[in-house]
Amino acid sequence: MRYEDLVSNYMPLVRKIAAKYNGYGIPYEDIVQEGLIGLIEASKVFRESENVNFGTYASFWIKKYIITALNKETASSMHAIKISDTFDADMEAPIEYDEQELPSDYFPEDFPEIEKIILIDSFIHKKPLQLIAEKLGISREKARQIRNKAARRIRSLNLNLPKE
Repeated sequence: MRYEDLVSNYMPLVRKIAAKYNGYGIPYEDIVQEGLIGLIEASKVFRESENVNFGTYASFWIKKYIITALNKETASSMHAIKISDTFDADMEAPIEYDEQELPSDYFPEDFPEIEKIILIDSFIHKKPLQLIAEKLGISREKARQIRNKAARRIRSLNLNLPKE
């Protein structure tokens, strides 16, 4: 079967499985892409002589690739917090931001200010993303994206992030 036919025939299955894993730290479209990779891998190793429906067989591979991607995201997350941590008693406390606490020699001169704030609040002040987002007037997801982008920028400059 051609990949185009495979994708068009089994895309609803991939989307249905991907929907179950939506909201776990990876955008839905990326989860679908991981599922498609699993579908293609399933088509490569499937043997019709095994008396198994391809859709049933492919479901295993789709889930495997999605779960593997979610586990990689969790493992590489710089500031993974437990669900219970988000309901901390100090959630209502405003974040105090003192520019003198910034390690100015740590960041390059052209490093975006919002990225500095998010990294410092996440790693030095250990604040939840929801509070950081509220302070900056952006969504939690946007704060997460900026934090991840800033972390990649730091890594590309071969700087080390503060220890959690």
